[in-house]
Amino acid sequence: MSGILCIGGINWDRIARTDKPVVLGTSNPVTGSQAPGGVARNVATGLAKSGAKVGFCGYVGNDIEGRELRQYLLAVGIDADLLRIHSKLPTATYNALIGPEGRLVVAWADMAVHEALTPDDIDASLDRMKEWPVWFAEANLAPVTLGHIGTRKPEGTLLVLDAVSVPKAKRLLSVLPEADLLFCNRDEASALAHGVGTGLELAETLVAGRRNLTVVVTEGADGLAIAGPGIREALTPRLRLEDITDETGAGDSLIAGTLSALAKGVGMMDAVQAGMDAAGRTLTKIGA
Repeated sequence: MSGILCIGGINWDRIARTDKPVVLGTSNPVTGSQAPGGVARNVATGLAKSGAKVGFCGYVGNDIEGRELRQYLLAVGIDADLLRIHSKLPTATYNALIGPEGRLVVAWADMAVHEALTPDDIDASLDRMKEWPVWFAEANLAPVTLGHIGTRKPEGTLLVLDAVSVPKAKRLLSVLPEADLLFCNRDEASALAHGVGTGLELAETLVAGRRNLTVVVTEGADGLAIAGPGIREALTPRLRLEDITDETGAGDSLIAGTLSALAKGVGMMDAVQAGMDAAGRTLTKIGA
């Protein structure tokens, strides 16, 4: 298996950090930075850095920010032939405030352009999409588009999903029957499974009746759980809590590390462990 097409969000991340406790309702001193971001972009970049062949499908605005992001993709070796330019909506932005312990305090995002990708766009690009044996899609896309991706997935193509957030996780319900691998955290898994439980219990609930689906449920410092064909495991992280600097992008690194290993022919359990190690490296540095 080689060649991974990442379908979804690309945007500018604007991150503010403070070394003091955040006080609501007033101004807080911060240091700021800006860098390319977006769930699909983060995963694509991680894959490209690992040496994988990777392409990107999504939208940017017809603006300077969008043109800069296209040049960024090309510069890091990502195929941008399926990156579309929207004539009206601006390039997406994600803004976050990181507290003194490296943990997310609050985030806000303008990502309407991510939902601009339509079923007609998928159909128009389908011949080129079929050239990629692995499709990664994430829940920033519109539900109707996600469902359409599932119906258009060629036989033998591996479809990988990321729930992104609790509010957006349920967008995956229409495409989940066609998925082969799902990444989510425990809260997102609860939303999809309509219940509560441990990460492993939720993963088992989500794979029940779906013989081809593997589900990875992350549980923060407790590691992750994985359930799928012949797999029922809970994995603990190798990283010490005191080594964590910044949580930004760790989930995306988990996905990229796992997919990179799978593309090299590694088995699912070892691939997920490789993903955990990649996430651990992200947790010890600032930024995604």
